[in-house]
Amino acid sequence: MSFCAECGSATSALNFCPQCGFPVASAAPVSPPPASEAITHRAPAPPLPPPPAAAAPSSTTPSVDLGWLLRGNWIGAALTAVTAVLIAFVVSGGLLWVADPPDTSTDDRLTITAISAAAAFGAGASGTYELDLDDESFEGGSFEGSLSGNVMPLTITLLALGAAIFVFRRLTASYPSIRYAVGDALRAALLFALVMFVLVLVFRGGESDLTEEMGIWDDPDHFSWGASAPATLFVSFFTMAVVLVLACFVRRDWLGPALQRLHDHLGAPLVGLGAFAALLPLAGLIGWCALWFTTDGDPGEGLDANQVVTGWIYTLGTAGIAFVHAGAGGRLGASYAMDESMADGAKTEDAFFERLSHAIDGSDGWGLWLAIPTMVVVLIACAVVVARRARTTARPQLALLWWPVLMFAFVPLLSRLASGRGSMHFEGGGEDIEASGFVGLKPSDTLLIPLITILVALIVGAATGMINLREVAQKVQQDPSRPAPPSTQP
Repeated sequence: MSFCAECGSATSALNFCPQCGFPVASAAPVSPPPASEAITHRAPAPPLPPPPAAAAPSSTTPSVDLGWLLRGNWIGAALTAVTAVLIAFVVSGGLLWVADPPDTSTDDRLTITAISAAAAFGAGASGTYELDLDDESFEGGSFEGSLSGNVMPLTITLLALGAAIFVFRRLTASYPSIRYAVGDALRAALLFALVMFVLVLVFRGGESDLTEEMGIWDDPDHFSWGASAPATLFVSFFTMAVVLVLACFVRRDWLGPALQRLHDHLGAPLVGLGAFAALLPLAGLIGWCALWFTTDGDPGEGLDANQVVTGWIYTLGTAGIAFVHAGAGGRLGASYAMDESMADGAKTEDAFFERLSHAIDGSDGWGLWLAIPTMVVVLIACAVVVARRARTTARPQLALLWWPVLMFAFVPLLSRLASGRGSMHFEGGGEDIEASGFVGLKPSDTLLIPLITILVALIVGAATGMINLREVAQKVQQDPSRPAPPSTQP
């Protein structure tokens, strides 16, 4: 039987298929191929896109995206900045109004408040004076003068920066990375510096009853005094930015692997530096009580109770660093230098710095000996804080020993800021007079506290089991005349 090759129908003996009319020949039916050999018909692949045309070389430099500097939590940054400004101004102004100094107008007090708030972050005060003279002693002409000085009220500093850190950490607690927190820290520092800059420009004093009581000549052609505006702008930004960025670094979970290794070394010591600063007001309170209740005479002679209390509160931090410094054996005093024409036969420069024993002998204030145990207790408390924090790191021994290393930089800086410096320059009538002065902690003696910190760190490390002093001594002590001990390593 024949079959149609086109449709497969039986054709019998016919030459043409009765179904489709296709001519056929007698042949066996063709069986379909097995399923394993069946050809699958696919749609043809789409043609490949043509290659991109070569871009013409650009003569412009690649653009840099600086938008991340503008994108961020500006509201949170503003809250942090405003908190620091309010604390600095409210505490400074509140203490000043409670003290109620005589011969000061409201403008004078607002200016002094602005000076105190700016000084809390490292900015100094300045004043300028101009006067046309008609005096034979100055040969007529004009007279110009300028004064500047700075001292940081650490009590205001600690309160304002502490509040700023608290608000900042609360606002950034849920951030996933340190990158966002550092951006907000810089934004907060920028807003803070701008607000402080505007305030010191607005609250700037001139001629008043206060300046007359200070001996400033009457009716000057120009007289202005207040916080230094340029210093306030830059120093305030730097201080706030550094403090907030360090507060970000303390959070280990924000850091990458490289920064986490650095945090294992420096995270706990940074907390120790903060503990040292936070304990200074307490040390200052002990120092004021020792001076007030154990010395002969009346340290507050001429002052009422409000002025004494506000003076204590305002200077707690500064008195604390001085008291701890004296307990470590450091000297306190003053130095000055002036032109010969101003000295009028006296010394043109001099310095007098004395240790704690001199102050005790001069005042019979036996309570001032408390400076020594106060210094020891403060350092031990800080070492304990560092040791407890270091236990959570991979290298607790190194973290504990890094603390005295950082103290070699932190204590001299803090002592410098807590000491007062001033300078003056007057020119006119054929005279050119310059003078400068310093009062506070002797700079070279500020290294005594860090040196004692090394001993305290070793003792606390040994007491807590973090440092094996015998093992350290064996590694350090080597006698060439004796054979080296056999190695215990395989």
